[in-house]
Amino acid sequence: MLNNLTTKFQEALMQAQQTAGRLGKPEISSLDVLVALLEQEGGIKARHARYQKNMDTLVENFENLGFRLYVDKAWQGPIIATFLYPEGKHFDFQEMYAYIKERGYAIYPGKLTDADTFRIGVIGEIYEEDVLRLTEIMKSYMEQA
Repeated sequence: MLNNLTTKFQEALMQAQQTAGRLGKPEISSLDVLVALLEQEGGIKARHARYQKNMDTLVENFENLGFRLYVDKAWQGPIIATFLYPEGKHFDFQEMYAYIKERGYAIYPGKLTDADTFRIGVIGEIYEEDVLRLTEIMKSYMEQA
């Protein structure tokens, strides 16, 4: 069963077991595992800082490619960005999605608005180098569009 768990969860489970042992607890609880998960990567503040850096990089790079955020930057959170389709360019979401997916990344259609949009998430196991690589993939796609 342990092989079916993600590496991060396995690490958190081991950390929870070590903490429980150090405290003399005979078993671990789901709360022990949750605390261990939240403490990974330096804790919530450090993870939030990485997410924010990812988002800042994504928005800056995609604006340089001609995309605009659906929401004002003042309201943009660090989790997922919604971009408007570019004006004056041939743009087909399914085509773009396939192009990006073939290169190992995924984006999402913007089903939450009346405008033509797509969404990109920057949390979890996504790092700045992923955002930079996605930017290069999108640049390449837009040059051929």
